[in-house]
Amino acid sequence: MRSQWPTIDELIRLSQENPEQLDALRQREIERIISSAAKHNQQRLRGLQFQIDCKRQVCKNPVSACVTLSEMMMDSLTRLNDALNTVTEETTPAKPDDSSAVVLPFSTAL
Repeated sequence: MRSQWPTIDELIRLSQENPEQLDALRQREIERIISSAAKHNQQRLRGLQFQIDCKRQVCKNPVSACVTLSEMMMDSLTRLNDALNTVTEETTPAKPDDSSAVVLPFSTAL
């Protein structure tokens, strides 16, 4: 585990004065996080990071990369939500049709 994170001011300074060092820090942290994941998830995480890196490379600037990655994340969340809704609809028992129920009168005498 990382003992101390750079402050926001240090990260800003790195981005302005030494973007290569900032990128190296980013890559180290990504690798640390992926390596700390369960073994059965690591290949999927590396594949996802590969997709993220490819999308970042084709963007013209950091804002464009941020928007592109946000859209990628929203697409993924939308697909997850749709899948969860499908599972919920398939596993939820159908509600009985109350309109065809027979109403039984109760006796008022004890």
